[in-house]
Amino acid sequence: MSKLIVLGLDGLEPTLLERYWAEGACPHLRALRERGGYRRLATTIPAESPVAWSSFITGQNPGRHGIFDFLHRDPSSYLPRLSIARTEPPQRTLDFGPWRMPLSPPRVIAGRKGTPFWHAIAAAGIPATVVRVPVTYPPEPFAGRLLASMGVPDLHGTQGAYQYWTTDAAAAGPGRGGDAMLVQWSGDVIDLPFRPLPDPFRQDARPVAPAVRVRRIGTAVEIACGASRVEISPGAWSPWQRVVYRLSLAGRASGWVRWHLRSLGPHLHLYCSPVNIDPDRPAAPLSHPPHYAAEIKRAIGPYATLGMAEDTWVLNERRMDEDAFIAHCYSLLDERTRMFDFELARLEDGLLVCVYDQPDRLQHMFWHVEDAQHPAHRTDTAQRYGSVLRDLYAYLDGIVGRALRAHPDATLVVMSDHGCKPFRRAFHVNRWLAEEGYVTLRGDYDGERLHCEDMVLAGTRAYAMGLVGIYLNLRGRESQATVSIGAEANALKRELADKLERLIDPQTGERVVNRAIPREEVYRGPHLPDAPDLILAYNFGYRASWQTALGGVPRVALEDNLMAWSGDHCIDASLVPGVLLSNRALGNETPHIMDIAPSVLAHFSCALDVAHEGRSIWRDG
Repeated sequence: MSKLIVLGLDGLEPTLLERYWAEGACPHLRALRERGGYRRLATTIPAESPVAWSSFITGQNPGRHGIFDFLHRDPSSYLPRLSIARTEPPQRTLDFGPWRMPLSPPRVIAGRKGTPFWHAIAAAGIPATVVRVPVTYPPEPFAGRLLASMGVPDLHGTQGAYQYWTTDAAAAGPGRGGDAMLVQWSGDVIDLPFRPLPDPFRQDARPVAPAVRVRRIGTAVEIACGASRVEISPGAWSPWQRVVYRLSLAGRASGWVRWHLRSLGPHLHLYCSPVNIDPDRPAAPLSHPPHYAAEIKRAIGPYATLGMAEDTWVLNERRMDEDAFIAHCYSLLDERTRMFDFELARLEDGLLVCVYDQPDRLQHMFWHVEDAQHPAHRTDTAQRYGSVLRDLYAYLDGIVGRALRAHPDATLVVMSDHGCKPFRRAFHVNRWLAEEGYVTLRGDYDGERLHCEDMVLAGTRAYAMGLVGIYLNLRGRESQATVSIGAEANALKRELADKLERLIDPQTGERVVNRAIPREEVYRGPHLPDAPDLILAYNFGYRASWQTALGGVPRVALEDNLMAWSGDHCIDASLVPGVLLSNRALGNETPHIMDIAPSVLAHFSCALDVAHEGRSIWRDG
């Protein structure tokens, strides 16, 4: 039986890789290119991680697997919801006095449909291990091992909300990624107001929080939570620390956090990561079989379980500096490498799939360093951090070398789901729709709230939600619809597409949208009705704004992106292909991410899934 290792490097950008090769860097990746081949890997429309990885997993287009964006919208409420999964509370409970005893567990329902390719491999008796592939939450039962990734929530059920405390009133306040809470020293001690959990054993769901105390010790602080103590100095990161929520009826919930002490004087600035679910006592499913997550913890120590553990918003909001964020990402890189090494060491035959998320996150946050034309580009920052991405690619090249040395007889595939390009200008799509008369705003509109609160829905014909989509306010689908199915809807889509494709940014003279694509032109399958009516393929340098993703209607249609999040891939998919390399000869000159699933099955001589839409990547396949 042969061995196949698929190493995913999320977001790896072909133009950077090719530049580093020209400079003599990344020798192990170059060796793959010379031995088996290198191609730019076509990605999905849109080129978003949950969409692309779902097509990698299933070998299908989004119309079949049902993931079209990070966010989908509820047509009855016009509110966004996470596309990857949703959780329903226990269906049966026993109530007595103030207490509530759940008689069934919460139910996690996957948004992605379709069968992962590793199911057929494991069913054929071939060992299969899958480590941190995005969009594998909730983990599905199969005859192998899987540790879930993107979609896994924190202990509070969010996709990652940090906590932050400061004694500086000027720095306190709300943020998109978390709130900065104002605290005061009582002598050398602060009892932190830690984010509570609702007690599931009480009918009133009374909130419960752990007791967390910070004590000043000279030039450092000690953080105590129960019997656990960690000491941390300014500028440093703590190790993982357990936090325990003591619930009613002798219950408890536990998780893990890491701390970063940005400063101790003149003001305290203290960051706490989202509370990661404890693999030993998981409050949500982390792996299959369920004990696999704890097995990894025993092998490598505590690790981040949150699906997207790199906290990008805290850097966007300048509550963390670049050095601390880089250190954070490299600690996660090292955790992933320990996981990969653990599985490489016990790989005897069969399939091993492992994905590294960190190239995507570091490119998002440091692209302004590469791009001298970016509005957020600063010469001093570029000089200081000019090697961040090159150093990252060198690290990843070393991971490829580890795999080649550990298993020189294995077939190795290295791939990325998409690339990365600059995000210079933000397009507030709902503002443009309002200016063009497709959205009617309420008289008390303030430019801050979600669109369902700002819009007169009975006067709205189309609205934007997510990072690429426009939805028609369609009768028989939306709850307060104005547009009829058929000729009226088709004419409106053509009108919108024509205007968007002719839209010129007055500041740059460039087109904002390359293509506004009717969903029927790119998707096929049973989930087509769930897709946005129009998919916006943005031009180089442009992307939907963060406010658009949640349905917001800011005051202008276009503005500079001045955030650290300066690189992106939610644009025209033809502009952001991924990479594909292997030490086995590649034959397909124009591979697509949907080709990976049938190619892996063919490698193991497993029957191909009739739902697969790809073709073999191999020269001899």
